[in-house]
Amino acid sequence: MQALADNAAGLYREGKDEAAAAALDSLFELVRREGMMSEFFLSVFAYNFQSPGDERMSLALLKKNVEFYPESITANDLLASVCASRGEKELALKYFRKVLELDPRNGNAFRMIKALQK
Repeated sequence: MQALADNAAGLYREGKDEAAAAALDSLFELVRREGMMSEFFLSVFAYNFQSPGDERMSLALLKKNVEFYPESITANDLLASVCASRGEKELALKYFRKVLELDPRNGNAFRMIKALQK
C-alpha cells in the first residue's frame, strides 16, 4: 500500500496528474478490498502529505474524501480550508457553502465565507 502511495505522490510531484490519479485509484481499490476505507482514513492519509511538494497529493486525497463522503461536514471543511490556504478562493467558497448546507449553524464556515467574499 505504501508503495502505491509513494508512487502517486512522486507522479504528482513530477506533474503527471493523470498517472498519479490512476495510481491513487489503484490504492483506493486496495484499501476498499482490505476494508480500510473510511473518511477518517482518507483525512489522516492526506495529513501525511502536508510537506512542501506534496500539496497536490494532499489536495487529491481530500477531493477523493469529499467524492466518497459528500455529506461529511469534516471532509468538506478540510477541503475548503486547504483550498483557502492555497488561494483557491472559488473552490474554498464552494466547499464552505456545502458545509453550511450540511450544518447551517457552522460558525467557522460562515466566517470563512464572509472573509473569502471580501
